[in-house]
Amino acid sequence: NLLVFQEQPPAGVSLPTGAAEQNKLWNDSEAAMNSSLAALQQLEIDEATADMTAARNAYHSARTFLIVCLVVGLLLALAISVRVNRLMAAQLRTVSDALDGMADGDLTRRAEVRARDELGAMAVAVNRAADGIRTTVHTLSGGAQTLGQSAGQLTRITARIAGSARETSDQANLVSGDAGTVSNNVQTVAAGSEEMGASIREIAQNANDVAEVAT
Repeated sequence: NLLVFQEQPPAGVSLPTGAAEQNKLWNDSEAAMNSSLAALQQLEIDEATADMTAARNAYHSARTFLIVCLVVGLLLALAISVRVNRLMAAQLRTVSDALDGMADGDLTRRAEVRARDELGAMAVAVNRAADGIRTTVHTLSGGAQTLGQSAGQLTRITARIAGSARETSDQANLVSGDAGTVSNNVQTVAAGSEEMGASIREIAQNANDVAEVAT
């Protein structure tokens, strides 16, 4: 092949004038360019391989770190869950004991308030209910004692009334007997009055007879 240069080379650059020399220069340049391209391609392949290896290593590291974080998080969540469950069980146990005491009539058992959550509020409510029931029982006990005292007083008053009724009945019987005696006496007086009246009439008749005789 014959290379024909249409332009002059720049200053300081010399080119061969022969066709063979120009072909050789062209082949050498092409070989150098191909070698440079191959080296560049290999460099890009090596860099891509290195990047891929680094990315793979970073992926494995990130995956390992994520797995470790998940395991640690699960262990922490399990520990927290066990702790919370124990606290809840202890709180519910105290509430259950207090309720069992209330069911058995023992109002002195108290539910321990171990937290300020809903279970703690339940324990406070149970204690308030026990206090209210205890106050009501004390009030009813005082009322029962007062009622017993009133019943005793009422019994004594009833006994007094019964005694007074018996005395009144006895006095009424006495009065009834006296009334019978008075009635007999009145009847006797009435009979005497009739006899006295008859005697007075007879005396008056005799006086009239004497007067007539005197006349």
